[in-house]
Amino acid sequence: MRAPRRLTALLIILTTAAGCASQRGYRNRPPAERFRVTVENNGYVAHSLRITLLPTGGGEYNLGLMTTVGSETLSLERRGLSGTFRLRAETTTTRQARYSPPFRLRGGGAVYWDLQRNFVRRRR
Repeated sequence: MRAPRRLTALLIILTTAAGCASQRGYRNRPPAERFRVTVENNGYVAHSLRITLLPTGGGEYNLGLMTTVGSETLSLERRGLSGTFRLRAETTTTRQARYSPPFRLRGGGAVYWDLQRNFVRRRR
């Protein structure tokens, strides 16, 4: 009778210790940084657009879709949003793409992208 109780107690202790260890690692992780982009499409492209954030080191982050005309603010929360980036607006039908000029981010931030004039401005 004593052996099952000891085994049960040991399992409870090990499970609790493992849970505490995983929580400790989670708390030490830096918080996610937030990036926001407002895309202005005043009829430059007459299709729905998929907006993507492109780090110069490779990879891509899908920010979302926007309608054909007007402005849309899209956001992304992720760790490590520092460095040089570009934006890509790709039509959902023909896959034609427009790329923004490069811009720098440091710990997230916000930018405004005018598709027609193809310029990016940092926002506060």
